[in-house]
Amino acid sequence: MSTGGQSRRMALRKRRLLEALVAAYDRQQRPVRVADLAAEVGATPSAVRACLAAFEACELIVLEDRGARPTVTGRELLELEVGDAALLVVDPEGETRERLED
Repeated sequence: MSTGGQSRRMALRKRRLLEALVAAYDRQQRPVRVADLAAEVGATPSAVRACLAAFEACELIVLEDRGARPTVTGRELLELEVGDAALLVVDPEGETRERLED
């Protein structure tokens, strides 16, 4: 598989993680555990933790002792109607960029 295809698959997983977090939080009305998110999106807990840390750095979520919850910014990002365009989330340090694809 090409690098572009791998990148797109990973990007879709990150968007799916944020979507899963919002849906689970809305259902439960409490922070969502890493293990539950990992099971939902089919990823390892360590991969989920890494993504959540990047999301928190961008203020898309808040990490708490009991799990994670979405912020208004995270919800608004998912609500953007961008069609086939990619959303870029840049960490506050400006060192890395994560792509969230539709």
